[in-house]
Amino acid sequence: MPPRTKQTEPEQRIETQDRPNSRQKRLPGDRLEGYTVREAAPIFDISTLPVVTLRKYKNVYKLKAPGGDRPGDVTFLSGGEALKSAVRRHFNALPVKEYDMIAQFLYTVKNKGQMA
Repeated sequence: MPPRTKQTEPEQRIETQDRPNSRQKRLPGDRLEGYTVREAAPIFDISTLPVVTLRKYKNVYKLKAPGGDRPGDVTFLSGGEALKSAVRRHFNALPVKEYDMIAQFLYTVKNKGQMA
């Protein structure tokens, strides 16, 4: 790692002088002062997916949610609101490693059309 330049040191001093106690630990949000932080918007609305797709998702990830797997079940014929909420919670809780996803995307684009 290259050594820090002297230009960044006065800025750091200014930030720490604004605080009542200069030895206070920096918070993660301190760097984002003045920036607008957007919450992650959902890519798609899970409620628009067909119930069949939600059931397949439930079976693949082995979710414990009422889904009505058998055609005779009442929940099989209903809209499956409990199933939709369970799938939504599970989908939103999945960890995404952004660095790995970007690397995988770039690799895929670079090697498009090449068979491994």
